[in-house]
Formats: sequence, structure tokens, C-alpha cells
Amino acid sequence: TECRHTCGSGKVLNKTRLVGCSMMAPLSAFTLAAMVLLHVAVAAPPAKFTQECLTPALISQFGAFPDAFQAISSTSAAVVGPISTKVTVAENFAVTYFDTYKLVTNTQLQLSYALYPCGLSPPASSLLPVGTRVFPVPLTSVTVTDTTVLGFLDLLGVLDRVSHVTQYAVNSCMQKLSLGCNQLPPGETTNSTVALALQLSTVDAFMTGYASTEANPLLVVATASADPGPLNRAEWIKFFATFFNKEDIANQKFDGISQRYAATKAAVTAVAATRTRTPVVAWLLYSPLSIYDGITYPATWDINFPRYKVILTEDAGGSMLNRTFLQGFVTSNGDVTMSGTETVQTVTSTTRLRFTNSTTFADALHLILVDVDVVIDESRYPVTNQEVTLDYFMKMWGFNKTNDNTTFKFLQNSQVLREDLLSNPAGYTAWYEGAVAQPDKVLADLAATISLGSVSINSNPTFLRTLGTEAVNVLQASTCTALQSCAFTITPICPLIYKECNGTIVAATTDARCAPSCPNIPPPSSLGTSASWLAVARPFFVLAVAAFAVLSCMLLA
Repeated sequence: TECRHTCGSGKVLNKTRLVGCSMMAPLSAFTLAAMVLLHVAVAAPPAKFTQECLTPALISQFGAFPDAFQAISSTSAAVVGPISTKVTVAENFAVTYFDTYKLVTNTQLQLSYALYPCGLSPPASSLLPVGTRVFPVPLTSVTVTDTTVLGFLDLLGVLDRVSHVTQYAVNSCMQKLSLGCNQLPPGETTNSTVALALQLSTVDAFMTGYASTEANPLLVVATASADPGPLNRAEWIKFFATFFNKEDIANQKFDGISQRYAATKAAVTAVAATRTRTPVVAWLLYSPLSIYDGITYPATWDINFPRYKVILTEDAGGSMLNRTFLQGFVTSNGDVTMSGTETVQTVTSTTRLRFTNSTTFADALHLILVDVDVVIDESRYPVTNQEVTLDYFMKMWGFNKTNDNTTFKFLQNSQVLREDLLSNPAGYTAWYEGAVAQPDKVLADLAATISLGSVSINSNPTFLRTLGTEAVNVLQASTCTALQSCAFTITPICPLIYKECNGTIVAATTDARCAPSCPNIPPPSSLGTSASWLAVARPFFVLAVAAFAVLSCMLLA
């Protein structure tokens, strides 16, 4: 038994190990298959960093979450204590702290997550809502299935904990991880069932940004993009932070985003007071004909106006097309419809005007856009982003280059923007990856154009480019230096309770977030005690036992 264990152990049952032990205990193909399956089934999730975890002794004085890290709301309205955290603007999540765990809830979908410090025991299921998923935190290894999640993890500084990621990522290291290292989510692999089983045993959590009914015990659903306003969506950084014990960083980041957003809005408001007319903005989306699961979906041309885009447009100094005006273009035959719905504080409204007939949409569309000053083109064209020029845009939307350049203000003034300033080589853009988490940068991009250049706040746009004057910046996986041999060097996250150099247990504060660096205790000058001799001898004893076991295996073989 002892020899079989020594020879047959290891992550991979390779040929050498099997031959070395075969004379002791011949194994059938069925047994070998069962061993492999058993190995996959019981493979442990990634080991936690000891320095990130707590012990019962450490929390005896303070609880697991010091006051400074229970308040993840705005600093102007801080909430402390074991009560529900105040979320300042986001409408779809909540956080409640208890002595040894925190309960994070996606209130839109009624999904709950109980997060407890690694090193402690999880909360009893009787204390939790039915269906609550339980995680030790901070998370060490995460599969990310949606690029929206990456924008938040990047701001929190935890991209090094992403082990598998969607191929649609734009960040250069995430590109390298997904396609260069083939570290993809199960749904993007050739055998999703096998990939899911393996990742369930090797990662801490799966994170997605869209509603999902998947029965994955490790799935975390963060529907930030469904929150109705730009700052609402950005505040979800606090939701993500709870999984990494980085509430203090989230609070700082969100406060900074909010302040920059407010500063831009104030500058725009000052300029708008001097105008006699507010620029009109239209968000356009063309989707080509597509076939999915044998079903053909016709091409569509949309004018979009969801609430968050209305807010961004108005805060940047513009106005959206009047919905009553748009309603007049709806047809009884279904070629033109008001569709798409969103519910904000119990009020449901439509989010777009949609054209589905390519032979009739152009005339109606041109009547709608004749007084528009700025167009934001969100279209998914069947060409690369680099090939989308102003001429191409005009062609796809039925504009005549000879006549319409002087008829339409947005063409006359070259005010057609696209959300593809940053993209990956496959054409997927950073708009979905970063814009949700950073509305301050989106607003700055918009204000520089919608305010007709009067607000000089954005010399370097982040997400939006002007067709005809700016080129696409394609990020490449080859520029990533942080990912070596398909693995990140993970930066440990400081625990919320730690010991000072003199052994005193203290709670972390925002000013003293991490344990101090204590001088190393010098080794004893002599080995006069049995403990000292034991400490020195232990490694050699372990090596000797291992060598004896291996030698026994070889002789018996």
C-alpha cells in the first residue's frame, strides 16, 4: 500500500509511474479510468494565500470586517456596522455585513452570495436565503465569461486572478490568456461539458455580466449593465470588490469616477448656458442579416434611446430625438416599430425605433436625422473596424455623398462617432469591456464632440473615435508582459485583521491597510536544544523517507 501510493501519486498518471507500480498491483483499464475520473472529480480549487486568510483567534476582538471596510458607500454618506451597506446610486444590488460573513445580493435577479474570509468556517445554511451560493474570499482564481466584468476587475487590480477568459476580451493580457493560452470559459471550448467539470474543480468562481439561469454552483451574476444610469452601473465596482476584500479600493475608485463625472457635467452646463440651441444626438445601430440555430434574423436599423444613453447625452450637453416625434414614423405593417423595453422604478418604456425593411427605411430615416448634430454609430458591420470610414457609414445608411454632405449637419461638420477606438484584432471593442465601469471617460469623450469643441476636457479620447479624423487602435496580445508561461504572478491581498510586529492583533484601516514589515528573527547561534535540532533535521528526514520509498518501488518492480 505504501509503495503503491508513492509510485502512483501525482496529477498525471503517466506511463513511467504506472509501469513502476504495475508488478505490485495490476490495474484494469476500468480501474485506471475510474482513477482519472476520480482525480478530476476531487481536484481541489486553487490554494489560498495563507497571508490573505484569517483565523478564529484573529477575529475574536474585531469580527471579520473592520468598520472601515464595512462602509463601501460614498464617503459623504458612510455607513458602518453590521447592517446593510448604503449603495448611493445603483439600484440592483445590496450588501449586508455580519460578524463572520457578508451577504451580497443581486436584487434584480434575487441571487445571493455569502462571502466568508478564507481560514474561517462558512456560515450555516440556516442563516442564509434559500439558494445562496457560498464562497471563501478573497477569490484566487476566476473564470470570466463576459467582457463587462473585466473592466471592473481591472480597476480593482485583480486581473491577475483571472484564470480563464472569453475570447472577446480587448485587454492585451486577457487576449493572450484566452487565445494564446487557450484558457477559455467552458462555453467557448470544443467540449463544454468536460471543460466545465474541470473548471468547477480548479477555479473559485465563474463571473458573468448577463442574466443567467445556469445551475452552476460557482456562478456569480453581476448585471451591472442592466442598472439604468451610467453612475448606477459604475457603482457595481463595489459588488465585485466584496469578492476580493477590496471595498476600500472600490470606494476610492467610485468616488473618483463620480467626481470626474460631476466636473465634466458642470463644465458642460456652464457652456450650455451660453447657447441658443441644444445639439441633437442620435445613437444608430445597424445589425446585418444573421442565421442562428437555423432561424434567419433580418437586417435591422435602430435608433436607440435607453435611459443610460439619454443621461450620458444630456450630461454631455446634448438632447435625444423626441419620442413622440419618432412614434409618428411607426407603421401598421411592422416595418417600423417602437420596441425594446426597460423598467426603471416600475415605469416601463421602449428603448428604440426599429426599421426592418431596407427598401423603405432610408427616406423615413433621413427625415428623422435632418436636424441631428451628432451621430453615434454603434453598428456591427460585416467588415473590420479599420474599414469603417465616413464613406462606408454613408453607404450603409443610404446617404448620398454628393448631396447629403451639405444637407445633414452631422455630415457637414464630420460629427459621426464610433465606439471602436480601442479594439482587439477580431474587431471586438473596449466599449463593452470598459465603458460600463468608467462612465466618466465616456462622458468626457461625448462632451468634447456634443458640446461642439467648447469644452476642452478630452484631448485623448478613450472609447469614441470621430470617423474621418481618428483611426482604430488595435490592441495586441503580444504587448502583454505580465503573463509569463500562461500564468500570472498573483499579488496577495492584505487581510483585514493582522498582527503587528509585537504580536498585537489590530484591525486594518484605510491608512494602515496591510501588516507592517517586521524584521526577521535571526536563527539561533547554537543548536543546543532538541527543538532546534528537530527543525534542522526534519527536511533531511523527509527526504530520506521519500528516497527509501522510491527505492523500494524500484526493487519490487
